[in-house]
Amino acid sequence: MKKIGLHTRNRTSARILIQFIAEIIMRETMTCLRDSKDCENMTWRSVSDHLKTIVKISFNSKRYDALATLSKCQRDITAALGIKDNK
Repeated sequence: MKKIGLHTRNRTSARILIQFIAEIIMRETMTCLRDSKDCENMTWRSVSDHLKTIVKISFNSKRYDALATLSKCQRDITAALGIKDNK
């Protein structure tokens, strides 16, 4: 958590709550990945770097969305997290 720099008590409390929820999500993600044989040695930074490049394209005139092709590492991570492929 970076320097808070907020001046009101409510904003500071909200920021701490958001940070707490983010920490829970990070810990749960890393716990799921440690249980996976393919992803057990990954760090949070590497997981984050792989996941932030996933792109989903929505078409207004079509009834479906297109998901960009995932790399092997992205497929391993999503499988370890229990995220099903939409294809």
